Amino acid sequence: FQPNTPGMDDWVEFWLEYRLGHMLRLTGNARCKQTKIDDLILSHNPKPSLLHGDLWGGNKGFCKKEEDQKVVPIIFDPAAYYGDREADIAMTYLFGGFKEDFYNGYEWEWALPERHKKRRTV
Repeated sequence: FQPNTPGMDDWVEFWLEYRLGHMLRLTGNARCKQTKIDDLILSHNPKPSLLHGDLWGGNKGFCKKEEDQKVVPIIFDPAAYYGDREADIAMTYLFGGFKEDFYNGYEWEWALPERHKKRRTV
């Protein structure tokens, strides 16, 4: 089981111990070098964001608003938690289903920090 111990104030510490760290322990570190992980993650101090938690192409769609019949995008089936917004974006790359205009729109609204492309592989 994946531990979800509450009460940690530091997102990076929580993620390293209970998310990435847990999975690495299960896989015998999956040939990952701790120094590479530390270099990518420990210097990163994200502002906590409310995340979808399971963002992939199968959890998005469109619906028609009753009041004006406009079609609007929706996301559903969340596993919401507070964390690093890069985690949701990384999931979209891992499982797919989003086009380039999604990423361009995201960057236009709130640009991702430097080195996010390297961190999303972790």
